[in-house]
Amino acid sequence: MRSVWLGLIMILVFVFAANAEIINIPEDFETIQAGIDATEDGDTVLVQPGIYIGQVRFDSRDITVGSLFLTTGDEAYVDSTIIDGDGEGNIVLFRRGLGNPVIAGFTVRNCYCGERGGAIFCESASPIISNVKIIDCEGQRMGLAIYLLNSSAEIDDCVFADNNTSGFLFYFMGRLGVNRVIMRNCSIFNNIINTLFLGNFPVSFISTTIVNNQGESTLFDNGRMIFSNCILRGNVVPEGNVSVDAQIEVSYSNIEGGQDGFGGDRIEWGEGNIDTDPLFADPDEEDYHLTADSPCIDTGDPEFDIDPDGTRTDMGAFYFHQRDVAVEPLELNFPPIGWGQLDSMSFTISNDGLTDLTIESIMGCRCGGCFWMNEFDPDLWEPIVIESQH
Repeated sequence: MRSVWLGLIMILVFVFAANAEIINIPEDFETIQAGIDATEDGDTVLVQPGIYIGQVRFDSRDITVGSLFLTTGDEAYVDSTIIDGDGEGNIVLFRRGLGNPVIAGFTVRNCYCGERGGAIFCESASPIISNVKIIDCEGQRMGLAIYLLNSSAEIDDCVFADNNTSGFLFYFMGRLGVNRVIMRNCSIFNNIINTLFLGNFPVSFISTTIVNNQGESTLFDNGRMIFSNCILRGNVVPEGNVSVDAQIEVSYSNIEGGQDGFGGDRIEWGEGNIDTDPLFADPDEEDYHLTADSPCIDTGDPEFDIDPDGTRTDMGAFYFHQRDVAVEPLELNFPPIGWGQLDSMSFTISNDGLTDLTIESIMGCRCGGCFWMNEFDPDLWEPIVIESQH
């Protein structure tokens, strides 16, 4: 969630400035759909935590529907505000809209894809899908997670995990030169699929983690796939079938197997790519954050925006926040002592970070020696003793 929440706040600022209406669920209406039905273009439907069963049909409305994540930036609201498909398909629908409708801050679960579209169905529209989790869905055929027909989309900070389909998890079909998808800061993991992506127009994956998916056929079929600052590891498909009939462009990404890992012959292998263990925090528990020693830190495209900590962009969906340690100078003055006498002072250093703190030197020691501890474990207090001898 590097910058998307700020963008969503700007949407709300525009809403207030334009005197558009904010409809609160369930205060104003019991269901999300009833709230949507009462909107006009530019309105916002703000949803309290809870489980909401059934379809959410935007149709052609240019509106924003979001959880309290929209106003707070608190990702806990993504988990606690749930749209449950109740085993049905086409749960979130966008149709024939001219604007950029927004859905933000929900978990969409328990959807079924029979023919076209399980969780999100989009036809002739251009939605923004932000901070949405699509999990625990099942089905077959086309587009269990997202189905796009003659549509473009911006997909930011989303999670697609633990879904099972004998068809395509993502199905993107449209008009070449017109439709395009940007998927940014997303994570796609632990899905069992036939094919991950099937499409015929460009899809840009930026700072996205695609790991531990199992494909019966292939991951990428047809279309043009552009990867920047991405991680692709641990995906299981028939040998040589990571991509089939897809044009692949890769730069500044961590790709298992390197260029040969894709298996196709339409690959443009750019600068900055690596093939090494990304050192995730805890992949067994689906935690794909980077650890401090990860080779993916500060190795993304240097032309991209810097990470929020002010460093070069990382590879993958979750950047590693690097803390600057700033210590004000501390001056210790010993009182006069006689020849051959020894005096000492002590103070304490606390390391409340996540990694070891190392002090390389203490400067300015005169008229004797200095002693200090070299390394400090996290969450420990250690005494420092400085001795002065005349």
